[in-house]
Parts: sequence; structure tokens; C-alpha cells
Amino acid sequence: MIKRRASEIIRLALNISQTQNTDALSWRDCIDMLNQSYIRLYSELNNSGDLYYSKEIDFKNGTSDKIKLPKDFWKLLEIGYRSAIKGGLIPIERAPNSGQYFSGYKIINNELIFDNHFMPGELVVRYIPQPQTITFPKAGLQIAGKAVQAAYDSFNDVIVLGNAGNITVINRSNGSVLNKDMSEIVTNPISGDLSVILSPYVLAVSREIIYIVKETGIDMYDFNLNMITAAYKGNFDLYAHSIGWEEGIIVKMNNVTKKFIAGNEPIDSKDYWNFMDGEVVKSDSSYVFQTENEVLVISEIFENADSYVIADPYIYINRNGSPKVYDNFEPTDLAPALVGRGTRKGIVIGAEINNETGYGVIFKDFFTGLNMVGYAADTVLNYPNNLFFDWLAADLAVKFRIALDIPTNELPALAADYWDTLMKGISRDAYKSQRIGNVYA
Repeated sequence: MIKRRASEIIRLALNISQTQNTDALSWRDCIDMLNQSYIRLYSELNNSGDLYYSKEIDFKNGTSDKIKLPKDFWKLLEIGYRSAIKGGLIPIERAPNSGQYFSGYKIINNELIFDNHFMPGELVVRYIPQPQTITFPKAGLQIAGKAVQAAYDSFNDVIVLGNAGNITVINRSNGSVLNKDMSEIVTNPISGDLSVILSPYVLAVSREIIYIVKETGIDMYDFNLNMITAAYKGNFDLYAHSIGWEEGIIVKMNNVTKKFIAGNEPIDSKDYWNFMDGEVVKSDSSYVFQTENEVLVISEIFENADSYVIADPYIYINRNGSPKVYDNFEPTDLAPALVGRGTRKGIVIGAEINNETGYGVIFKDFFTGLNMVGYAADTVLNYPNNLFFDWLAADLAVKFRIALDIPTNELPALAADYWDTLMKGISRDAYKSQRIGNVYA
């Protein structure tokens, strides 16, 4: 088996294409084109009878008349009972789409459905899994300072960092860096002396507004650190976070959750984050994900968390300096903020997904300090034949030159040669004819 990382393929494709202005290709451009090429190749290999990606699952005797197919199910190869003779299968035929049937199977709503089935042995389902989504990371960028909190506006590509003495706004789109002193000069009521105090605060960002929540009220600034509205006075807890794509932030007043939008009074609200097609809602130590049709308890993800960052579609949990990342409530093998030489130690202090640049995680590394890192993992691809990767790189090189309006020259011929050589090898080696398809369609 030969392994290649997605980032290696991108670098090779850029070299083959000999493009100069690679900045014109965004991270999302490269992702989309890489996935197009990979899914085409994956589909052709499977449809040509190559069983490299095939999987099978066994169901013991007593299986019900309805079997839920695995989440990664894509194309069915065959269904049968395990035979004692040389480990083969006794196949089960597909039942007709209408009318009465005595045996066989149907697939409805991703479920295998049987009628009057007889179980002479283990039921085996062989299938082709869904092609994986390919991503690759961005190299980390070191950020000056020692901030203890952070927020990120992915739409405008602006980082807001906060510590006890000041807040810093890093506008990556225009390269500007601005600072605001957060200390306050007060008069001692007894001596009349002037003194400087540092008021504790928490920050959050929504719709290009920086909210600075103190125990005595909320200050609001734009990204040029101009105060955009008079401070709101009130007794607040040191708790605040943005909601997601919705305007406003969540705050607490005397431990009562409120929603606050600049220029308005705080209103009673549940404590929630917009997430995927629903909301993550926090109540005391309980966390649930809810949509119009579903309520899923996800408290286990947050158990014993020192801190966490919820950034659709990821949840970052910090435990004892070891971050863990959940995607669709499942732990990821390659946590985006941890990609590098070995496992980094530190905490994720801010995150929001930027689909154009690939950046989105502000990570406080115990060794190197603050870093802006890519939220995407570096996908590892594998296949027994190196021509698989040669064609991917050559096809991407063609796509890159077309996207940049550069003549493709001999590159299409190079890609076609790799393709023909790979597919001829498949037709010789595969022991089954070209018949793999979605047989129940």
C-alpha cells in the first residue's frame, strides 16, 4: 500500500503546472478541484471491478427483518449468507420493487428489508463505502503576544486578542494591527489620587462589533477600535460568547442567560450556539443538540472540560492541555489544531471556519505561544499503485492552469497517459467483470 498526504499532491500539482501566481488559487479552490479529481478516480476504479475499497459487515443469526446500513454505505456489491465451503457466500437476490415476494431483500431509506428470510448462517453485506472528503492544512502562523482569550471573524479574516492590559485587532485582509488600552484611570475617593486599574473582562465578536463584557457593563468597538455606541451599564457575570451566524452575543446577568445586541436591552434567552442545521443548547452542566425533529444529548463531549470552543462544524474541547476536536459529534483522528510534528500541548482559545483561506483556529501552544492554524486535517490517501497519485497530481495541474487562464500545453496528454496505464492494469488484475454499480437503484 502506498500512502500520500493531500498536501503532498497539491504541492506536486503546483510544481507540475508551473504556475507563478498561485495566490490566485484559494484554499477552497484547491480543495474543490482535488475532491473532483479524487471522486472521479474513486468511482471509475470501483465501476471497473477494482475491489480495493470494498468493505463487508456480518450480522449474526437472529438479525431482525430490518437492518440499518452503515453510515458510510455508498454502493452495494452483494448480499449473502456465509458458506462453510471455502468462505464463500450464498447470494440473496434482490426482491422486485412491487408485488408480493417470499425471499430476497429491498433497500428503503438506507435499511435492508427482508421478508420470511431463513438464516442458514451469518448474513454478509459487501459494499463500497462513500468516498472520503479530502482536506489539507495550512501552515501555522505565529501571532505576537500572550493573549488569554481570542475571537475570530472568518468573513472579514480579523483576529481579536485579549489580555488583562489591552485588546489587539489583527486585520489579516489589510495587514493592520491595532491596540486598545483596557486599563482605567480612577480617582481614589479618600486621597483623591489617580490610580490605574485593570478591569477583568471577556470578549466576543458578532457582525464586526467587538463586545467587551465587564462586571459593570458592556463596551462596544468596531474593528478600528472606535467606540460605536455608548457603553451599556449593568451588573454582568464574566461570561460571553458569540452565537454563530446570528447577530448578537450571549451574556449572563446574575447567572441568568441573556441575549444582547448592540443598541438594545438584554433579553432573556437560552444559552445556545448555532450549529450545523440546529443549535447546541447548554443548561447547567447539560448540553443537547436540537433541531426541529431531533434532540441529541451530547453532554459526554464536554465532561471534565477545562474550556471549549464551539465553531460550526467543530467542537474543540480542552482537557489538561490536550485539545480534542469533534466533527459531527464524533472525535476526529487528526485534530486540526494538533497537526504537526507530534502532538502539540496547549489550548484552543478561538475558532471560526474560513472556507477561503483554510485558517480558523487560534491555538495557544505551550512551547511556541500563539498560533493561527488551519482547521482542516491533512487527509492521508492510500492505494497499491503509485499511478493513482500520479494521475491525481497531473489532473490537478490541468485544472490549475485552466483556472488561471494559462494554456495547458502537454499536461492533458500526460494525465491521459497516466489514466490509460492505470485503468489497463485494473482490467487485467480484477477478477470480476465491470459490473459494480448501485444494484438496487
